[in-house]
Amino acid sequence: MDNDPTRLIEGWFAKHDDGEFGPSMRVRRSFPYSVVGPTTDGAPIVFTTKPSVVLAAIDQDEVADGPGVIGRYGLPSRTDLDWIGGIIGARELLFLGDMDPVDLMVFAWLRSSLCPKQVTCAGVNDVLLEAAGLSATTSASLPLAASEQQSLTLLRKVLPDLGDTVGRECARMLEQGRKIELEGVRSSREGVAAIARSVRFPRTAD
Repeated sequence: MDNDPTRLIEGWFAKHDDGEFGPSMRVRRSFPYSVVGPTTDGAPIVFTTKPSVVLAAIDQDEVADGPGVIGRYGLPSRTDLDWIGGIIGARELLFLGDMDPVDLMVFAWLRSSLCPKQVTCAGVNDVLLEAAGLSATTSASLPLAASEQQSLTLLRKVLPDLGDTVGRECARMLEQGRKIELEGVRSSREGVAAIARSVRFPRTAD
């Protein structure tokens, strides 16, 4: 049995086409990436499934050391890895996406595919929610779709450090069948600033 996380994730996307997962979200070459360069030598690269949300937050908050951004919804293709790796180079790599099984599988896929390059999850997680003035019981949370609920067993397998990745409260939210999207964080009073701070370099505590 193949226990390669990348293969398991690709297989799940290939077999579950319900609007959340699916082949169309995995390999469509016509679905473009958004790529924005970093403003300084020390700025990180952010891979995000929600480039419009992240770029708007960075612009609105006027981050001085603006990170580079590589963004596209869905699971990347293996053929994208070489050029993605070329853009990242020696820079710190951050992942920023929804706190749901789809995006967390994208994070797990990237982390496994780019190993030994370290990929740090900058949110959505407990830290980002707290910075935005939200909690895991926030009304911004949404119910998991049926395929997302079914995928939790696989998610735990390909992301065994799920609790450390999203935090205890967010992990509990997933177990209770709830998720929170980056747009929900952005809509909070401190959401834009929290998103911008999560990708600022050097990142410092508030």
